[in-house]
Amino acid sequence: MFPGFYLWPVRKIPALNNTDFTVLWANILNGDEFAFEQLYDHMVIPLHNVAFKIVKDGETARDILQDVFVDLFLGKEKVAADINIAGYLHNMVKYRSLNALRSQLREKTRMQALQQAIPERDEQPEPAIPAAHVQLEQLENNIAYLPEKCRKVFELKYYKNLSYKQISSELGISVKTVENHISKAFAILRHKVSDEQLLFLLLTLNAGRIAVKAWLL
Repeated sequence: MFPGFYLWPVRKIPALNNTDFTVLWANILNGDEFAFEQLYDHMVIPLHNVAFKIVKDGETARDILQDVFVDLFLGKEKVAADINIAGYLHNMVKYRSLNALRSQLREKTRMQALQQAIPERDEQPEPAIPAAHVQLEQLENNIAYLPEKCRKVFELKYYKNLSYKQISSELGISVKTVENHISKAFAILRHKVSDEQLLFLLLTLNAGRIAVKAWLL
């Protein structure tokens, strides 16, 4: 049975130091549900502030917190016993908030692109929507025809949003080689599509705002 951790704490919560958090986490791993409620009471407000600062929406922030605490409660055995649990929760909330923000940006970008592609009612709207989809499909086909290693690196970077270091580790190549493959991919794509088309594609990928920033640097 889950502890009741969906409401804000109603009492004043005393501050905890690192040792206190270590003891709480040890008790939680031993099945102490009251310790879990104490952890929630101490962390919910600062974690909500972290999420809200990123997503700018109270309901979304609360959903993120609920998911994080439920996942921690169900999967606590998979988390290291000596971890800094306060820092772990902070990182989890920040990571999921950034993912939520990317999803919001991606959806907003797609809606804006769709609205721009649809003309006024008296301008023959039928071909407009298919044209937008065809353009996106053509751009993704160009990526598919990149050299194999170059394409793999590009997809890990801009589809899965991995860092250069993560790509280097996954493929067993140096960070410098990863950078070279990304540069080569952009050089090839610039010969096949316009800058505007490539920017449109990057805005629809998981990297969202991060990819656009990298393109403009």
